[in-house]
Formats: sequence, C-alpha cells, structure tokens
Amino acid sequence: EGRGGLGAESKSPTRDGGSESKMGRGADHDPRLRRDGGGGREGRRQQPQQPPPPAARPQDDAVALLHKSLGSGGTANEETVAELHKTVDQIFEEEEQLLNLHMSTIQESAELLTEEGKLLQSVQGQEDYEIDAYASRLEDILGRKAELIDELSEKLRKFRRSLAKEELLSRQVSNMPAY
Repeated sequence: EGRGGLGAESKSPTRDGGSESKMGRGADHDPRLRRDGGGGREGRRQQPQQPPPPAARPQDDAVALLHKSLGSGGTANEETVAELHKTVDQIFEEEEQLLNLHMSTIQESAELLTEEGKLLQSVQGQEDYEIDAYASRLEDILGRKAELIDELSEKLRKFRRSLAKEELLSRQVSNMPAY
C-alpha cells in the first residue's frame, strides 16, 4: 500500500484472488542494492569480507563516547579500559574474517583435491600421456594449496595475537580498583 519508494510495501493481486506483498525497488529487486553485487553466488568463490577502514567504524566512536561520558577522560585506567573495548571489538571482526577465510579455503582445497585426483587418474594406466603437462599442472595445484595455507595461517596468527592482547588487557583491568 506504499508509494512505491525504496522499501515501500505494496500488494499485488494473485491469480487465485489473494494478494502477495512486494517490496518496491528494495535490495531484493534492484541488483545494485544486493549485498552479493547482484550477480548471485553461483559459480563464484565467496571472498572473505574486508573490514571497513578504522575511520569508518561507528563502534569506535561509540566506545570513545562511552568512555568520555564515564570519566574525566585521560587517566591510565580509562585508557586501558578503552583499549580493551577496542581490542574486543577487533577480535569479533577478526573472528568473522578467520571463519570466512577458513570456509573458503576448505571449499577451494576440496576443488583442488578433486582436480588433483582427476589429474592423477588421467596418467595412471596410460602409456601415452604428457608427463610435462602433468608435472606442470601438479606444480600449479600444489602452489595454490600452499598459498591458501599461508594466507589462512597468517590470519590465524593475527587473530591469536589479538587474543593474547585482549587477555593481557583483561588482566590489567581486573586488577584495577575501580573496575
């Protein structure tokens, strides 16, 4: 019953005499507004989302405002608590990135394993095969697997560093008399 604006809901008659709800020009209908870029996800490897740049994160402003409203702003204790909150926030973002990267790594590794099996099968039991092509493709597959492992390992190391930082800050805050 809306005016057809962005996100406005309207009712359309159906063949059976009922009505169905439609959202006017919203994200479901306009491919430019869809989160996946409008092209769907079929046939594409899902890329892990990158975090917004630090200046574009509204939670940083909210944490800073909270700390400003709670105290005089500037004591070592308040700075430590603020740093703890930022670190916890960062951990949530890094955790999501790590899980997304891990899932996409598993998916791509499975595809590479299947291709590797087919490659091996193509040369086994055949007298006439291209050993150079086999070796070259196997080298490519193994190189890609190594890249995937390196990328995931680096993301994990970064996440573990953030966890260690959070643990240290948590101990410092729990030893503060006011907290």
